[in-house]
Parts: sequence; C-alpha cells; structure tokens
Amino acid sequence: MKMRFEKFHLYETDFSRNSLEDIVSGNSEETDSLELNSAEIFLNETSYHLVGKSWNALAKPLSAHAKEHFLYIQSFSYYEMQSYYTKRDRLDSYLLKYTYEGEGELIYEGKRYLLKPGQGFVIDCRKPHEYRIVKGPWKHSELHFSGVPAAYIYEQFAADDIVCFEEPERIFQPELEKLVSLHENLLPYRELQISHQIEHMLLMILCHSDAYQNNAQKIPENLHYLTVYIDHHYMQPLTLDYMAEFSNISKYHLCRLFQKHLGYTPNEYLIQVRIENAKTLLLNTNLPANKIAPMVGIQDVNYFYRLFKSRVGVSANDFRKG
Repeated sequence: MKMRFEKFHLYETDFSRNSLEDIVSGNSEETDSLELNSAEIFLNETSYHLVGKSWNALAKPLSAHAKEHFLYIQSFSYYEMQSYYTKRDRLDSYLLKYTYEGEGELIYEGKRYLLKPGQGFVIDCRKPHEYRIVKGPWKHSELHFSGVPAAYIYEQFAADDIVCFEEPERIFQPELEKLVSLHENLLPYRELQISHQIEHMLLMILCHSDAYQNNAQKIPENLHYLTVYIDHHYMQPLTLDYMAEFSNISKYHLCRLFQKHLGYTPNEYLIQVRIENAKTLLLNTNLPANKIAPMVGIQDVNYFYRLFKSRVGVSANDFRKG
C-alpha cells in the first residue's frame, strides 16, 4: 500500500532518533504553529513518548483577518508509530485525529475511548487529555485547528457528548486531502476555502453521529408542518392559540418544542420571519416602511418600527440606506 499523503509536500520527522527536547529546542514546527508561550511551558504541560515517523505540513502565514474571523489550520501531521504516547493540558487548540491502521486509546474528561481503523475523535486540547498506541503500527492523521468559530462548533459536539466518531476512510480521506491541498496551494480565497473545508468536515461528523440521527427523528412532524405554514403565511394574524390549534399541540408544549428544536418561542420565530421578509422588501422595493409593515403581518406601524430596530439594530430607513 502506498504511503498516505505521498502526493503532498510534507516533511518527514524520524522519532526513533529525536527526543522531544531536541525537537522543541530545534524550533519545532509544532511549537511554532500552535503558538505556545514558550518551549518551557510546552514541556511542563506535556508528556511524550514517540517511536516511529511522522509527515508534517509546512507552516503557512496567516492573515490577521483570517485569524480574527475564520477557522484555520494550526498544524497537520500523518503518523506511522510503533510506540506512541501523549499527555497534555492547556493547549490552545482543537484536535481532530483519525485512525487508518492499528489501534489507539484516548482518555478525555474521565472516559476511555478505543480508536480502531475508521474511527477518530474531536477534542478541546485546553482540557486534560492523553492518547496512546494500543496495537501497532498506529497509522493516524492529526489536525490541530482553531479560529473564532471553533468554540461555537465544538459546543455542538459537547452538547451531544460527541467525542469519538466513525467514518469510512473512503469518505473521510478525500475531504482531508482536499483540506491539505488547500493548505499547500496558492489559490483565490484560500483562507476562506480552508475555513469552509474545516467546517464542512466537522459538520459531516456531526450529521453522521448517532446523536444527530436520534435528535432528527425526535422532531415532531406537526412541528415541521407548522414552521412551513408560518414561513408561507406570516403576513396573516397568527396567534399562539391558532398555532397550537393548527399543530394539535397545547400552547405550553408547543413553546417547549420550539425552544428545544429551534431556539425560539413560536411568537419569536414568527417575528423573525416577518423581520427577515421586511428586510427583503426594504432592499428590493421602493415601498415605504409604513406600507411594508402590514405586508409582513404587523398592522401597528409604530410597533413595526420599534420591533425592527430592536431586532436589527438600526431603523428600517437606515437599514434601507445601508
């Protein structure tokens, strides 16, 4: 079998010859790319034992805009390890690791996870964690990533208690190789494309999880019909009583279902739909705001003005002006 990632320009490190201290003192790419305060802090917070080889992506400059707004790669490596152990804490990074051959073990937040071929994990490296080889050679990839959106995305993993995942190599590998290719090549919108690809991979893992499948099945069908009805009839006077009767659900239970599955109450969802359609009319027509208000189901024009400003942050007229 050909070595994975051989078509990319990764640099090789032989851990049978180098100790961690040698790597850190030699200005390791890992310590640079992960933005550790110093090699001393890195060593104090980390325990390593590595025997084998790794192939690592070269570090690339990152614009201030990407660092402030996008997901970005901190480091990427592919390992073929005969012996492997890592224990660390307070590393400002998120980690996506995937097993191709052999087996590994992750210890994270008081739980142990066995990592077989086709399995991986996503963790917050600021929390204590350790992983080791169970059955060698352990061949696996390791993607450290960060960025402002990372915390929110990871919250979705944490909310559904998703640490380990299972994804066939034939599905996972092309997506990972696309990410590595974007990292290596000079392309238009390169940083934006990298951010999108990381997000795509994480969303793929989330949507293939048992938690997602279970939650999707738990969404009541009549709740789906009600949201579709609101989306198409928002201009009509829709009261909570009417929506509950339409759904054949009590008002109390309807509010709980909306909050659980959409993050809004039914009335707030209706308001948001009306405001979004008002914004569309303000931008794409010359109709005055006092005519738009009843068109989106809000008969009291003064209430529409107050509601629009509270939800959008600017008045309807200022929004139209840009």
